Amino acid sequence: MYLSTNKCEGIGECIKRCPTGSIRMINGKAFSCISCGICFDTCPNHAISKNRLNGYIVDKERCNGCGICKFVCPVSCIHIKNGKARGICSRCSICNKICPKRARLDGFKLVKEKQEKYLKSLDSIQKMLNTDWSV
Repeated sequence: MYLSTNKCEGIGECIKRCPTGSIRMINGKAFSCISCGICFDTCPNHAISKNRLNGYIVDKERCNGCGICKFVCPVSCIHIKNGKARGICSRCSICNKICPKRARLDGFKLVKEKQEKYLKSLDSIQKMLNTDWSV
């Protein structure tokens, strides 16, 4: 998932360049698919698959435009265009690279960094608790 920070000024370069149509403007900020995988899990035609970037892609040959993915999307990003599902993030990172304000960031990396920082803090606490403070 790519997130917009407070730096987002609604310029819209990310929307123009997104190859999957997964970004839209809400209250002046870019908002996109959160790569949760619910669409993947519910597609009756198995037209949605996970790619190597942990994003999702639509097999246009298998997609019949039934719209089930659209109705289950928790953030209403998916839409049907020309009989095919659009709006599912492939995590290509174009939005991150093209933003002139550097307002888009990889939410998965952010979560991982926060988790690693938390685990390091636990390790520091454990070391402190195991320290013999008697001198």
